[in-house]
Amino acid sequence: MALNKYTEWTTNEVEQGLFEDLAIEHIQMFGYNVWYIPRTVMVKDDILGEDIQTIFKSAHQIEALMPNAGNTGGDQDIMSKFGFRISQTTEFMIAKRRFMELGLPGYVRPHEGDLIYIGDITNSVASFGNTIFEINQVWYDWPGYQFGKNHIYKLVCEAFNFSWEKFRTGLKAVDILEPYAGGETNNQDAGSLNKVSIPEAEELLVFNTGNPFGNI
Repeated sequence: MALNKYTEWTTNEVEQGLFEDLAIEHIQMFGYNVWYIPRTVMVKDDILGEDIQTIFKSAHQIEALMPNAGNTGGDQDIMSKFGFRISQTTEFMIAKRRFMELGLPGYVRPHEGDLIYIGDITNSVASFGNTIFEINQVWYDWPGYQFGKNHIYKLVCEAFNFSWEKFRTGLKAVDILEPYAGGETNNQDAGSLNKVSIPEAEELLVFNTGNPFGNI
């Protein structure tokens, strides 16, 4: 016996649209404004399948929900045999329709490796979050198929580890971090921040064959 065509909720487009509107409204009421930063691969190692050089050239604001109320998981700040490491994890929920409205060329969904910045771009020091997360995994079927359709992406993220990336997003709070990634920058504020943070850098880089370790 077939389902009653008047109560078959899995194909009811009106109910699906209503639930999608409610899901978006919920995120906009209880979420945060974040910036989605796409990754552009400039040079790729075809043998190892790794990105040798990448650049982040744009940033797009979108609302996102953090189900853990802004708290992060993971090992947090730890000291390992490889040095100091920040290992924070979190999740972001974004609406599929709102993501498509960003109009990113070549995008039909969020990509692993892209970044999400949460914080105040005008006052990053005193803002909530002020953290860049990298997308490790995109879930398509969470929290389920209400009314026969899923409307949410769950992005499983980890605190971003800089590795010679270039930042040209136009967001001062993000681009100013490029010196810590090891890359060159044309941002005057970033250069001055780098000098203020490590004023002894020039002295440490001076190499003397007679005394290679300096006076330290």
